[in-house]
Amino acid sequence: MSTHPAPSRRSGTRGSATVEFALIVILLFTVVFGSFEIDRLFLVYTTVANAARGAARYAIVHSGGGGVEGRAKDLARGIMLDVTKLNVTVTYPTGNNVGSRVVVQVSYPYDSWLIPQLTPTLSSTSEGVIVF
Repeated sequence: MSTHPAPSRRSGTRGSATVEFALIVILLFTVVFGSFEIDRLFLVYTTVANAARGAARYAIVHSGGGGVEGRAKDLARGIMLDVTKLNVTVTYPTGNNVGSRVVVQVSYPYDSWLIPQLTPTLSSTSEGVIVF
């Protein structure tokens, strides 16, 4: 007869719960923070698009052309964008008179909080016809 106790079934699984927990936590944090980053990307893009639309509306009502860039920057200031990086281009392809077109393009270099290498330039273009 052997004096050694029989090996426990659980002795081979000791610590596996800790390893599994660590892997799941890493995966969970990746998903949660990745979701925040994607949501922020869409928020910045939506703000850029709204700034372009709002500046185009301003340009078609104020045909003098002044203040369009300032209007776009005012609209983009709401979610703490660095408006010094906001690039606003206003063009009048057919002149600056009533009935002429105006094109406003707004672009912004996105700065990722989690992945510094992720730096796409988000841009939106909006156009209209000068009415006043």
